[in-house]
Amino acid sequence: MKRISISNVVAGVCLLYAGHTLGQRDCEVVIIYEEPVVEAEVDTLAEALLNERWHCDGEGCAEAEDVARIADLLRDYGGRYDISFDLAFGVMMVENPWLDTVAVSSAGAIGLMQVMPFHAGEWDCGSNLYDIEVNICTGMAILNSYIERRRTLRGALLGYNGCTGARIVLTIPTKYKHGW
Repeated sequence: MKRISISNVVAGVCLLYAGHTLGQRDCEVVIIYEEPVVEAEVDTLAEALLNERWHCDGEGCAEAEDVARIADLLRDYGGRYDISFDLAFGVMMVENPWLDTVAVSSAGAIGLMQVMPFHAGEWDCGSNLYDIEVNICTGMAILNSYIERRRTLRGALLGYNGCTGARIVLTIPTKYKHGW
């Protein structure tokens, strides 16, 4: 599988998310590769999570200690499921850019990775999707299952977001052009 940078993932999943919220569940993404992956250290990943997250005012807003734990969990479950930091970071930041651990979408998806409740208890991750570790474990397992089944990153991201069909051409926003 070709490894891509965070900018590609964030931009690509943003387009998927925009299409999904507009009711366009039939979508395809063309990913334009522009830059190499830069491996991130855990501290750098935590710093990126803190810097990139959107303002959050609710009870589930991750504090700095939580963000460090989230970074560790992304690394740990990334290793378990062979998912890179940048891909895990990109998916989570698109699904829940506030890092609100108790967020529930209009579709009913829960937590940091916006996991649908019907996945609770699968993959030996636990069933409380409001728990940070359970949510990340389940989200990463879901993403991994789509990577294995669909064989392409595009297909995996489409599956994670429930999309199939039409075509979206992706260009990378300048904001995400530089690495960590």
